[in-house]
Amino acid sequence: MPWIRTVPAEEATAQLKQLFEEFKIERGRMFTPYEVMTNNGPGLAAVAQLNKALRFGPSEISRVEREMIAAYVSALNDCTF
Repeated sequence: MPWIRTVPAEEATAQLKQLFEEFKIERGRMFTPYEVMTNNGPGLAAVAQLNKALRFGPSEISRVEREMIAAYVSALNDCTF
């Protein structure tokens, strides 16, 4: 859990609530890299849009290759993926 004050799911409104639905994980919490941005809804929305473009947008790199890269970088950073 981050030490930065975050917006709990039950307090989220409008756009932030929608982003919680997209990124929530077990027990209703948002994936930590996104959770620390809950105090800046427009910023979180921009990061979410970038994430979708990088992971699912047109590319010469296949979806499988992208997932392998993400898993490898997560392992290097000792974080869950």
